[in-house]
Amino acid sequence: MDQNIREKIIEMFNLGSLPEDKKEEMIHQLGELVFQGAVARGMSMLEEEDQTEIENSVGDKTTPEEMMNVLMAKIPNFMELVGEELERLQQHAAASMGK
Repeated sequence: MDQNIREKIIEMFNLGSLPEDKKEEMIHQLGELVFQGAVARGMSMLEEEDQTEIENSVGDKTTPEEMMNVLMAKIPNFMELVGEELERLQQHAAASMGK
């Protein structure tokens, strides 16, 4: 996962004081949610041909970093989508906690 995204997750969700193993678990879970949301939004913006190309270029052995590179090549504003998904997740979490 990108270091900037990790730092934003730690800051936005106040994970800094957690024990390291719990912090890593939360970063992983929140990162997956954010990534899934950004991928879904990004893919919906693409032409069907580009969607098919991305689907064919990734497989079971594709690392998250390789997947990010493919997505950023086809979706110029992918990192912006990731940031928006982070904010959306934070707002949803705050709303569900009554804040």
